[in-house]
Amino acid sequence: MKKNLLILLILIVILLTPLFAAEPFTDRDYSLAGIKHMDSLEKVKAVLGSLTQVDSYVNEIANCEVKVYKAKDVKVSIASYDGGHVWSIEVFSPNYATARDIKVGNSSKKVTDKYGEPDYKDSFEDKNGKTYEYWTYENTEQMRRLVFKIDKTKNVVSSITSAKIID
Repeated sequence: MKKNLLILLILIVILLTPLFAAEPFTDRDYSLAGIKHMDSLEKVKAVLGSLTQVDSYVNEIANCEVKVYKAKDVKVSIASYDGGHVWSIEVFSPNYATARDIKVGNSSKKVTDKYGEPDYKDSFEDKNGKTYEYWTYENTEQMRRLVFKIDKTKNVVSSITSAKIID
């Protein structure tokens, strides 16, 4: 009897485990602030309104110019390859959520509940001594990544970035 009960319990655990695992990534997971990868600068302006160019640089590996724009609490990078499209989107406020309803200010636990464990974590300390960790979920098949910047003092999300992997 005990053996049968143990086997039944193991079978239940095995069958229920996929229900609690994070769902696989889809295209919708990479959209932020109403912007998707491959959107044009014109589309970004239509969604966010007025933009200010805050930086530009040459990505030497991809051999293309990247222009960085800011509007409200969103930063968008447009890469000049293939006609100029969104390469990355970064949000800094709880006004914007991921497709799985993660926002700036949410706990790191909520991130793992919705996305599972990150593919990798990188710790760093800013110039003021504050410690952060970048949690990266990378999809090399789709050449995209989703990155949550975690404030290690509070264990909360401080920014969210969705980026194409072009390098």
